Amino acid sequence: MTMPAAPAASERERRAARWVLALAAVVGIAVAVPYLHLPFAGEHAHYSYGAWLMRRGGAPYRDLWDNNTPIIFALHWIAEVVFGHGMASIRWFDLAWTSATLAFLFLVVRRALGLLSAALAVLFATALYFTLAYQQTAQRDDFCMLPLLAALYAVLEAPSGKRGDTLAALAAGIGTGCIFWLKPPVALAGAVCGLAALARPGTRPVRGLAALALGFALPTALVLLSLAAHGLLGAFYGDVVVGSARYVAQRRPLPILLASLANTAVQQPLLGIGIAGLLLACRRRAGRWLAAVALACLAETVVQGKLLLYHLVPLFILLWTGAAYLAANAALSDRLPVRLAALAIALVATMNFWVAFQAAQYPLLWASVFRDEGVATVQRGEERKLAALVAGASGPEETVLVWGVGTPAMVHYLAERRSPTRFAMNYAFSRPEPDDAIVARWRDEFMAKLREAPPRVIVLCSGDAWPAIGNVDSMQSFERFTALRDFVRGRYALVGRLGGGLRYEIYRRND
Repeated sequence: MTMPAAPAASERERRAARWVLALAAVVGIAVAVPYLHLPFAGEHAHYSYGAWLMRRGGAPYRDLWDNNTPIIFALHWIAEVVFGHGMASIRWFDLAWTSATLAFLFLVVRRALGLLSAALAVLFATALYFTLAYQQTAQRDDFCMLPLLAALYAVLEAPSGKRGDTLAALAAGIGTGCIFWLKPPVALAGAVCGLAALARPGTRPVRGLAALALGFALPTALVLLSLAAHGLLGAFYGDVVVGSARYVAQRRPLPILLASLANTAVQQPLLGIGIAGLLLACRRRAGRWLAAVALACLAETVVQGKLLLYHLVPLFILLWTGAAYLAANAALSDRLPVRLAALAIALVATMNFWVAFQAAQYPLLWASVFRDEGVATVQRGEERKLAALVAGASGPEETVLVWGVGTPAMVHYLAERRSPTRFAMNYAFSRPEPDDAIVARWRDEFMAKLREAPPRVIVLCSGDAWPAIGNVDSMQSFERFTALRDFVRGRYALVGRLGGGLRYEIYRRND
């Protein structure tokens, strides 16, 4: 037997759902148009620079140091190929990807909690996801929601019987494998889908586990074969396996993580409502699995030990779903006080949306749509100006070194200039603790490449120490890297400065 479906929708519920979906479409237009004008955050720039290198014969790990799994580079490559070069490419891609995610969200919630809950979940997610700060969207955590929800839908919807049970487990394995190779910690949530597949009535554990393993092996084999075909297995091991082990060891203390989570909950009142809604949803079997996935999303955030807001986006989407379920139940009640609770939830959601809409500077971005100023006319102006200066001071075939954490890849991508080494950002060299043998070897590799082909321009960044990732200021790490410091001061002359949120010193080679 499959999991029991939500009760059939009444005509009243179907009519309400149609109105909610129509409102979601209007809100979608209101947020999608300015969303396409949002700029890169540092991570977007880094992966897009990797995609730009790939289009020119380069490859991640070999030509760009990174300690993340490779599917994200493939997604940015697709965005670059389909939507063209520029900061809007990943926004267009995310708009399409998230639209598919919302479609599966609707299907999952309709199957688990009912039609009106599904429509409200889409409305809340549309209104609030696209109004998160530009750094928080189009991230790996966000992209994980599509395979996660697709796998969960397959588990909920697969027909009963031997074939259906096998297909459910296979889909859960494929989804978890895709998530793992996109961002490993989020695979904890995918594992819950696997448990849900094994828990289907009548499923035989051995057959279910075999189907799960086969499903997980399919994307794993595809990724490893692709890396092997491009001669990247060794570089992948050095950057991702070894590099990630060092990264995971640099966790923030649990009390700080919990305090940050509590602060986020206070700032987002709809999330607290969502917790209550998911608890209510536990009355249904499928609702219990939704709550379990949400709990796994919370657990993977704690496991990462570095609480950035976008780490919480999968949890946010599921909590918004819980709020939608609570609002739907209240709205469909025949008791007036309960229906007023639905109105209260709607007011909280509207206030949350309006505050986020303004904080994202969407009114200004809407105004920029009618001006011929291109994309990203509001934020990241300093970096765009720096990229223009770098492009003007160097030739297309010359390299440029940008010593910083968040800025380098953006300059390389927008100026279309390569880094002289695979270390486009200095994160590997900006940890506060003393170097170990791996970092010492990386420093030697960095300097060897720099001496072999000195870049035309060098940019030094300062003011970019970020507690969330634990790096020291780039100017401090520059002074500590004595070989690089002496190299720059002996061969380069300061030709300009650029200030603002961050500060930049621009050097040009003496010859």
